[in-house]
Amino acid sequence: VADEKVDSIFKSEVQMMEEVSPYKAKEKTMMNYSKEFLELLNSVKEKRPRTVIDHILKYGFITTEDLKDKYGYNHPPRAIRDVREHGIPLITYRVEGSDGRKIGAYKFGEYNKQEIQKKQGAQFYQKN
Repeated sequence: VADEKVDSIFKSEVQMMEEVSPYKAKEKTMMNYSKEFLELLNSVKEKRPRTVIDHILKYGFITTEDLKDKYGYNHPPRAIRDVREHGIPLITYRVEGSDGRKIGAYKFGEYNKQEIQKKQGAQFYQKN
C-alpha cells in the first residue's frame, strides 16, 4: 500500500470523527495509528469484519447493540471475533444500552506486531 493511500485513510478518519463530535475528533487525532496498523486494517476484505472496522474508524467504538440493530447481526460477538482473527486487537468494555442494560462495546487496542504474530494460528515446525 502506497504511503499516500495510508495517509488519505487517516485523513478521512479524522474528517469523519469531526462530523460525529469535535471532542471525540480531538481525542482521536491524539491517538495516531501506525501505517503498519492501517495497512492491516485495510487488508481485511470480508464483509462482517470490514463492517466492524469501518464503524470503529468512523465513531471510535462499536457496541453489540449497533451490530444487532444497525447491521442486523444476530450474534454480534461473532463479528468481533472475526476482527480479532485477522490479528486486530480490540478492547472490550461495558456501556449502558438504550434499554438501560449493560452491553459490550469495542474499540481498537494497542497494536504490537510481535504479539499479534505469536497469537495467529497454529505454528508448525520442521522435523530435522
